[in-house]
Amino acid sequence: MYLAGLDLQFLRSEQVWAALPGNAEKEKKNTFVCQLFFIGDSEGTADYVISITESWMTPTILMTLTFVVSAFIAFFTGTSWGTYAIVTPICVQMALNISGGALTPVVYLQ
Repeated sequence: MYLAGLDLQFLRSEQVWAALPGNAEKEKKNTFVCQLFFIGDSEGTADYVISITESWMTPTILMTLTFVVSAFIAFFTGTSWGTYAIVTPICVQMALNISGGALTPVVYLQ
């Protein structure tokens, strides 16, 4: 079947129909990640964490703590995408706070 010069035979392909459920699952994950990112970014979570850790947080402790907390979140949520969405807004703000707002290797390594 041809429509405007396009071959629509690919719509009958088993690979196309097998890929559709996978895309639906991917969209669910994308929505989940966006929701987690906005929760971590907009609810003042980073400001709260910075306020309770700024007296003792160093770049070495930040990197170690980021790894441990990320492993904990990934294990209990079962998703690496969710871990990234939860941890990134908080840790980047903490790294910027430690560096005084400058883009130093502390920020890049987070």
